[in-house]
Amino acid sequence: MTLSHRWGDATFIKLLKKNADELKVGILIDHLPQTFRDAVEVTRKFNIHYLWIDSLCIIQDSIDDWNKEALQMSQVYQHAICNIAATGAVDSAKGLFFDKNLHLVRPCKVSIPARQATTGTETRYIVDPEFWHGRLEKAPLIRQA
Repeated sequence: MTLSHRWGDATFIKLLKKNADELKVGILIDHLPQTFRDAVEVTRKFNIHYLWIDSLCIIQDSIDDWNKEALQMSQVYQHAICNIAATGAVDSAKGLFFDKNLHLVRPCKVSIPARQATTGTETRYIVDPEFWHGRLEKAPLIRQA
């Protein structure tokens, strides 16, 4: 599994030359930003044992590692079982999940007079077909690219 996220202005733990040995031993989940913690939770719920996060899998202060890993990055994403995209978060501290006004995302249920062939009412759902498309186009992760 992979995570696409926006770094933003938040400070968070990154793989560096000076902490590489320490991070290879492990990281306390409490030391990770919320977006990473949420991605770990999703990964575990899918019973997947590996999560690739660029800032923890590429040595950030090593040009050599960046050049080597950049060549493989498309393969990492292409062969991942799933890519988690933190589209709504402006930085890694915000997390994957947000409280939303459910009335904005739920279809509107209406009852209308039945057609001539039946009696009573029919239930229809009204959905704005552009809602999700517009939300994704304006998402912080998409605008970054």
